[in-house]
Amino acid sequence: MQRYASTLKVSEKVADATRDAGKLQLDLSYESTTVQTMEFIAVKLVDGNTAPNGLQLELERTDGTWASGRRPLDGKGDVVEVELNVNAVNSFAVQVYDAQGNRLACEPETINIIQGTQVSAAPLPSNLGIEILRKDVNKRVFLVMRGAEKNQPLPATGVANGLRTSKELRPGNAKDVVRIPIYEGGDDAPGSLAILNEHIYDAVITGNDVPALVPADSQVDVTIVTDRSAGRPVRMKVFFPHLDEEIEIAIPSDSVQGEVDAEWLENELNNCAEQIDNLEEQEGIDAAAVEDARTELQRLRDRFEQNRDDYDAKKEVLEHLKTLMRKLDRLNAETTWPALLAEMKDVYERLVKANSELGNDKTTMLVQNLKERMDRAIAEKNMRVAQGVKDELHHLFFKLTEVYQLIGVIRHCSEDFRTIQWKDASKATALVERGRGMVASDPRVETLMPICRELWALMPDDERPANTGGLLTD
Repeated sequence: MQRYASTLKVSEKVADATRDAGKLQLDLSYESTTVQTMEFIAVKLVDGNTAPNGLQLELERTDGTWASGRRPLDGKGDVVEVELNVNAVNSFAVQVYDAQGNRLACEPETINIIQGTQVSAAPLPSNLGIEILRKDVNKRVFLVMRGAEKNQPLPATGVANGLRTSKELRPGNAKDVVRIPIYEGGDDAPGSLAILNEHIYDAVITGNDVPALVPADSQVDVTIVTDRSAGRPVRMKVFFPHLDEEIEIAIPSDSVQGEVDAEWLENELNNCAEQIDNLEEQEGIDAAAVEDARTELQRLRDRFEQNRDDYDAKKEVLEHLKTLMRKLDRLNAETTWPALLAEMKDVYERLVKANSELGNDKTTMLVQNLKERMDRAIAEKNMRVAQGVKDELHHLFFKLTEVYQLIGVIRHCSEDFRTIQWKDASKATALVERGRGMVASDPRVETLMPICRELWALMPDDERPANTGGLLTD
């Protein structure tokens, strides 16, 4: 198989002259550019004779979705196979641990491998994403768009599939709003509070933009396209599958604001008030800390109202608001950690059982990797990492059992057909019959999924989620 790549190998003289004697020195040999989706990295200690015993190495892709797991590290060397995102600059953190599991400083600490042929393209300078509401923790977070992670080659296209509307959009009603705030952030942005990142623009869709009713909890797929130079977002595409309708929104060239938008800041102050109200209802919360937060918020509101058009005042309010939101986030973590820990362990146990029955060598390796990351998150009591690991555990469990879940939907619709108030009973009948035939003959995800989606769209909208300000939800 022909490979188009350039191998990174630093000369020994240059390496010796630039090494930090206080860090463990690693010799890494790999292809800096490749057309393969998996790449081999040869790793060894520069001076294995003087290094302590029991060292372990882990390579983790900085988008947080892949890690090698820990493996022995010595002077003899080892080869690590890494997984690459397609047509992207893949950044990996190089992590070394001693026998007790303590992190050690090493050199190099990061490496980059470009997958695809666009090796001359400039990289995206920051993670690009949107603000969504995480329903399980009632928290507004930064969701990085897949394909728009930091260091992706430009122009980049970011995608987020399977989101949900929190409110309905009635055609012709301008007061019905779906709001999609766009943000950019650094390495610690994924899963963080959205307000702690750089706000770019609020994309807004109203009832005037849709040709038919978009019920609450409808699926939405969002795409953001950037330009070729600085990676600035230039347009957003919002697709409603049940309408087969795509709405394109142009993002103004001056969307990265030097001025803090007063309307946006007022909305964020309201979001903070909502967060305080939610905290006040939690059991075991520090009541005095919540009251202090409410007092600080009122001070910021007063400052803002008196100076809505003052640039420096608004910047000051925003910075203090970020500090306050960090405090609230820590308070929330202290009270929600036990529940998150229990849920993460529960889904892990279900995943292990499903993998033993339905998995293969690859899924077993993924489960082991997630177990190591889960243990690390528990040891560090890292709320954000634990939330990310829980999501990945859920995702892998869903993928392993997806076809059985779809079969369950078909059977439920068939057995309880008369109890469901179908929007179009004749169409639902035809779909159920077609689905039953596929279940009996050749049940596959790609054939059952479209049928289940159509059946779901024909079911009544019994429940309406709480007010979320028009944000999309996960």
